[in-house]
Amino acid sequence: MDITLRQIKTSQPALQKVLNYPMDFKLAYRLKKIVGILDAELKHIEDSRIALVNKYGVKKEDGSSSVSPDKLEEFMKELDGLLDLSV
Repeated sequence: MDITLRQIKTSQPALQKVLNYPMDFKLAYRLKKIVGILDAELKHIEDSRIALVNKYGVKKEDGSSSVSPDKLEEFMKELDGLLDLSV
């Protein structure tokens, strides 16, 4: 089954809520295993997003970075391309 990185990113909060509900032990095991795999993908997504912010962003005095408004369209195009990847 193919799933996009965007689907993984948007489903993460709902999956975390589901894990808090009482359920059969076997189902809980399987869901936790799936969430663990998805969490690893989320880490890669976040690392890539940070790299894009550094590529298109400007450093602030406090050490953080933000995408400059004149580069926002390029940033979003590249981020959308990443999120549309199937895994």
